[in-house]
Amino acid sequence: MAKVPRSVATVLSTVVLIGKVVGMGVFVLTDVTTSWGGLYRVAAMGMAGICVALAFVAYRHPAPVVYVVAAVSSGITALVLITGFEPSTRLFGLSEVALLAIAASDMARKEKPAGATAGVAAAAFGIAMVGLRFAYVESIIVLWLVLAIAVSMGVLVRWAERNREITEDVTRREERLAIARELHDGIAHHVTGIVVQAQAALATGGDDPARLRTALESIEKSGSATMASMRRLVDALRSEDAPLAPVAGVEDLEDLIEEARRGGLRVEADIDPGVVTPAIAPSVYRIVQEALTNVRRHGRGVT
Repeated sequence: MAKVPRSVATVLSTVVLIGKVVGMGVFVLTDVTTSWGGLYRVAAMGMAGICVALAFVAYRHPAPVVYVVAAVSSGITALVLITGFEPSTRLFGLSEVALLAIAASDMARKEKPAGATAGVAAAAFGIAMVGLRFAYVESIIVLWLVLAIAVSMGVLVRWAERNREITEDVTRREERLAIARELHDGIAHHVTGIVVQAQAALATGGDDPARLRTALESIEKSGSATMASMRRLVDALRSEDAPLAPVAGVEDLEDLIEEARRGGLRVEADIDPGVVTPAIAPSVYRIVQEALTNVRRHGRGVT
């Protein structure tokens, strides 16, 4: 029961185990007369010893001990009933029902279908054995209903955890795609511009100081834009709510085209913001941005 709080599992296991130790001690000290004679006392003392050992183990490893406690305590109940001892209260055995229901619920949540089915079947059998002492079929049915509710809760938790894992996986995929898109459309675009402008400055800057200055200014602006994109990317990785990049629209195309012109491209544009709807404006911006990036990378003398 990995997700059951340590304190809850420890207290639950320890209380039931101590109760069994006390019960076995009472049976031995009161010299219960049974057909098993001395063997019964030996078995009772052995069970008490096992319970004491498990109580110590439960403090360090509460999860698996709950299963063992359910099995051992049910065994004690079976031993008492087989030997003919009749407890003075009909509540005897209900602690085992509770533990078996908890164990079955946890197995339905964590185990593979085959293991969960086997565990639930074993719990159902153990609960039926406890129910037999009530001598009414209705009692067994009621106890099985308790088991069914516990198992259903385990299955529901399992489905909820699975749905959460699927949602988290989809979210991670979307985040990776958004980061890749930011790297490709934003940072790669600016870096390409820097490379092209630097190459142009090296080729012609020595003969034309004014053009060299213009190229260096453009490189500075592209570098600043790249740093801004990197900061947005880092902030988005640090904070779940931070956007990777502001949503660009048609009104931002002028700046994009002007940046391309500073890099040496001859660009002619006829932009009518009223034609493009806000829904598709970001896509239009990305298409133009990608086109200008490809021209810088691969084109020669293209306008």
